[in-house]
Amino acid sequence: MGDLIAAKKGVTGMNNLVKEGKNTYIVQAPPPSSPDIVPSIYWIELAEGFLVEWLWTYLPDGNRVVTDYKLIPPPRERS
Repeated sequence: MGDLIAAKKGVTGMNNLVKEGKNTYIVQAPPPSSPDIVPSIYWIELAEGFLVEWLWTYLPDGNRVVTDYKLIPPPRERS
């Protein structure tokens, strides 16, 4: 399973919130497990209330790198 990051002011997971815009947030992707690996994703922009689940690829040498993500929308309000 990936790491979940909440896109809400003050909730940044692993200190990944790098910029705040009007109702959006830029969230930095976790770095690869080795500095020799070039990341495939550097950051994404989320609307307020959304979550991101980082999806990792495990390499044959045991290292890992984020290669995809899944956006999780906020829960719908019941009327």
